[in-house]
Amino acid sequence: MATEDRTEELEAELGKIKCDVIGISETRKRGEGYTKLKSGHKLYYKGLENSSLRGIGILAYAPTSTAEDKEVSKFYEDISEGMRNNKTSQVLMIGDFNCKIGGQADPVEKYVGKHGLGKRNLRGSTMVDFLEEEHLYNANTFFQKKSNRKWTW
Repeated sequence: MATEDRTEELEAELGKIKCDVIGISETRKRGEGYTKLKSGHKLYYKGLENSSLRGIGILAYAPTSTAEDKEVSKFYEDISEGMRNNKTSQVLMIGDFNCKIGGQADPVEKYVGKHGLGKRNLRGSTMVDFLEEEHLYNANTFFQKKSNRKWTW
């Protein structure tokens, strides 16, 4: 996302979809800022000051699959606390959370649909447990899409 080529690629994809807000993870932009793209879209971003790793457009950066379980647990606890302290009628969490949840593994799973990408990994199981506890749906898994339209885990 940090290079001009990636920005042009983003703009090309934006022209193919109709959306008012899109969450972007792995922006690889340094610091915090705002850019008006050639298309007129506004890109707000936040990343590390001294590194082009990570970077997001909305919410928090999830620990990677190599992070300690304690760090992952703390991440989900922070989200739960934030939701409890900031009551709203709608909650949207955007990003892949550095996990693979795949599709619904069991018909009993209410918060995951049948159309996920890939096969669930250990961090994906943690995410599904979190969804169940917080009564949140992974909306992306409820809609069948062509494989070239599935951009995240």
